[in-house]
Amino acid sequence: MTLTATFQDTSKTTTLILLSAISAFSVAPTSVLGGVNSDGIVTLSSPAGSSGAVVTISSSNTAIATVQPGVRVAAGKTAASFPIATKAVAVTTPVVIKVSYDGAIQTRTLTVEGKVAGLILTPASVVGGANSDGGVTLASPAGAPRAVVTVVCSNPALVTVQPAVAVAEGTTAGSFPIKTKAVTKTTTVTITVSYAGSSATQTLTLQP
Repeated sequence: MTLTATFQDTSKTTTLILLSAISAFSVAPTSVLGGVNSDGIVTLSSPAGSSGAVVTISSSNTAIATVQPGVRVAAGKTAASFPIATKAVAVTTPVVIKVSYDGAIQTRTLTVEGKVAGLILTPASVVGGANSDGGVTLASPAGAPRAVVTVVCSNPALVTVQPAVAVAEGTTAGSFPIKTKAVTKTTTVTITVSYAGSSATQTLTLQP
C-alpha cells in the first residue's frame, strides 16, 4: 500500500507493507493412503494475544478427509497443529484443506490415495489379434501371502484377460497378459483392476 502526504507544495510518499495474519500453512504428509491420517500446521505472523487465537479449518471433501472446525494457537505462540483424518477411497482423490484467520486464507492440497495406485497398458493401442500387457501398481506393499487384484474387461468377445493377478508379499506391482482378436473397425475396450474397494481403469484400442 502506498501512502502520500502533501503539505503546501511538498509531497512525501512511503510504502506500507501489510503482512498476512497467516505466515505459513503446511500439510504433512501431502499424500496418504485412504484411512491414514495427515497433519496440518498453521503459523501466524505474530504471537497470539492473551486469550489465544482461533484459526478456522475446513475440508473441501468431508466424506474423504475430515478436520476439526478450528484450532487454537496458545497465547504468546505463533503455531499450532491439527489432525486430518482420511477414509478409504476407490480412486486417488485430491482434497483441499483451508485455514483462515483475521481475513487471511491459505490452502493446501492433500492427496488421498486408493489402494490401487495405477494401471498401465503396454501398448495401449494394438492391431486386433496382437497382444498387450497390463501392469497394476498398489499404493503400498502387499501383505502376506499376496494381494489378489481382480481384472475384468468390457468386451470379453474381443479381449481376453485372466480373472485376477497376484501381487507378491512385500511388493507393489503385478502384470498380466491381454489377448485380443481381429476387428473390422477401430474399437475401444476398457480394462479395470480392483482391489480392497479401490479400482483403476484404462482403455485399450484395437485397430483393424
